[in-house]
Amino acid sequence: MLNTSHYFGRFLSPSNTATTGAQNTSSPSESVRQAVQSARENTKAQAQELGVESVARLVPVDNATYNDLFHGEQKVKADALLERMSPEQRDFITSNIGDYVSLLKDDDIYQLAENLSDEEVSQFTDIMIAMQSEDPWGIRVTNDLDYIHIRDVMQTLADSRPALRRQILDQAHAYAEQVQPYTEQVQPREKPSTYNRKELFPRPQNKNSSMDNLVTFLSTLHNTKDHQSLMNNLDSVDETQKIPLMQVYILDEELGVRSYEILKNKAFSPEAKEGLLQFIAETADKTRHFFDLKIGANNSSNPNDSKAASVAWLDNHSYSIGRDMVKDTLDLLDNYEFSDEQLLNMTGTLNNLDRSNQRAYLEITVQGMEHLFGSDYLEPLDLTEHSDALAAIDAVRNNAEARDLVFMSRLGDLSRPAGKTGDATYFVKEKGAEPYKDMAETAEVLVANAWLGQRKLAPDIWPPESGEYETPPLNKDTLTMVRQLNQLSAKERDLSVDRLYVFGDLTRGALDIR
Repeated sequence: MLNTSHYFGRFLSPSNTATTGAQNTSSPSESVRQAVQSARENTKAQAQELGVESVARLVPVDNATYNDLFHGEQKVKADALLERMSPEQRDFITSNIGDYVSLLKDDDIYQLAENLSDEEVSQFTDIMIAMQSEDPWGIRVTNDLDYIHIRDVMQTLADSRPALRRQILDQAHAYAEQVQPYTEQVQPREKPSTYNRKELFPRPQNKNSSMDNLVTFLSTLHNTKDHQSLMNNLDSVDETQKIPLMQVYILDEELGVRSYEILKNKAFSPEAKEGLLQFIAETADKTRHFFDLKIGANNSSNPNDSKAASVAWLDNHSYSIGRDMVKDTLDLLDNYEFSDEQLLNMTGTLNNLDRSNQRAYLEITVQGMEHLFGSDYLEPLDLTEHSDALAAIDAVRNNAEARDLVFMSRLGDLSRPAGKTGDATYFVKEKGAEPYKDMAETAEVLVANAWLGQRKLAPDIWPPESGEYETPPLNKDTLTMVRQLNQLSAKERDLSVDRLYVFGDLTRGALDIR
């Protein structure tokens, strides 16, 4: 018997339970059709028998039992479906009939059930109960404002071939079995003086974390077009890799497929794959799908003009930024061959940085490698053969002052609008500027300078005599340049970077082996 026992302590009363017979061993669809036809023939006679006294016995919907709400043809179909469930499932649904009445009065669930075996009906029932354990509206889509209702799952199953339907049900049911009953700790609420969205639609005060895996899986189905490819990919990875991989799928299906291919085709150690998955999955999970903002140039110089100012981190969790961060990481792995140690060093650092520093670290890595190595190789470039060049990039991206310069280079001068006491704001650049291009060029300039200056490091500092990899210090010339640029106004800084960028041609593609 399927494991649904953890739900069944929430029964209302035995009197609410439907009276059903033994499990039907004949064809479900045939027995339902026969019973419905019989019910239709008796409908007229039943209606004539109902009089004033029957109407008087009607009860409020909130207190209505299964037998109060279902009659005639509807009851016959509902009884037949309930008979295919386990006794515990049947009792639970009829005892909480208010959550399921609209579903059981609609033909869609019966049409789906005709194509399911009894075992699949039981799996679907567990999924349905788990989904509504926290909210009868359904479950909130990961990082979105929408809900996934059980009807969405029904539609997905109805559109799937039998083999795919079995894969979906098996995986969803495995996660549904992890869900525990949700009990919200209700706190006294004062009546609001004015109505607002938060009062009208209060969020649960305690999240039911046991639903996380089920929510992630159903959200992945909701955001993916090719369900067959998704299920095949999930079935072929380790159990511990499924949820992180699905979080990338939720962000972008194409990136999810690329992440899967890297997991299957790259000969990284399990530890290296785990570090990579942790970074791209957490990046995807913290990205807001409904929020997409990129800093743009603006010709306003009025510090009180809200359109001209932007908090430094405002775009950090924007959809396009999060997607680009994952894409850049996967592009690096496609273009360059990392050793386990090199990948672990990179992802280990990224996983311990906040979002602003992660963005700068990735920008330095992407622009630095493009600058020194080029890209678009027929085969990934083996970075173990270029440890000195990678060390120059490492020296820049591991320096907090350099990361801060790169991150802030997309914005204008620091200011605080009149009357504002919160976070300082940074004005976007003058009309015609390209904030994200400036960010990329700053990263490239720093790596070019670090590569040229690395040779000036004293032999007793770099390379280390131990033979083990150590993050090199940023050479004195590059560090001085970073500090000087950080002290300039935004306009002066950008003009200086433009001049330095021209000199960067001296090292551009210096190690391109094509």
